Amino acid sequence: MSSFSGDFSLAFLNLFVMLNAIGTVPIFLSLTDGSSPLERREIAKKSAIVAGSIVLVFIFLGKYILEFFHIKTEDFFVAGGLILLILALDFTTGKNVVRSYTVKKEELAVVPLGTPLLAGPGTITMSIILTYDYGPFITALAAIANGVIAWLILKYSDLVIRKIGSSGINAASRVLGLLLAAIAVSMIRRGITGF
Repeated sequence: MSSFSGDFSLAFLNLFVMLNAIGTVPIFLSLTDGSSPLERREIAKKSAIVAGSIVLVFIFLGKYILEFFHIKTEDFFVAGGLILLILALDFTTGKNVVRSYTVKKEELAVVPLGTPLLAGPGTITMSIILTYDYGPFITALAAIANGVIAWLILKYSDLVIRKIGSSGINAASRVLGLLLAAIAVSMIRRGITGF
């Protein structure tokens, strides 16, 4: 495997685990209950665009934001790893990270779906760290690819839930949570040891 394809695959998989679009399906269906199929498709598309835009901003500007606040890379690895570990524990234990939201239908795509569900603190943290590891170009491509997949998963959420069911989604979230926990521990170790 070439360096580009290997780096892209790793960046893609890390973001895929962090976004957890499959785990978002039941929440998406609940929040869009009563919406027409067309409205649901529009909300799915807008959610993916909002999440992708947020991630891309942090891919290209995250380094400068850290420098502005005089945050060392190692500090960010430890802080980011701790955030990811907390999210991973929520995924693996089945605790609902999302609190109760009361928002207008037209705002659903931005809050809570686009952010914080898809592009929350964990995803932002992961995108900045992946930029350090693989550079902005590869990380941006991986983010765009994940945005397209998240859009397709939400667009066809009815089909996803029919095919794998609620228990399948819960199982997938637990596995993704375990992988995320391992990534988080690795990040904390890198921050403490200085890579």
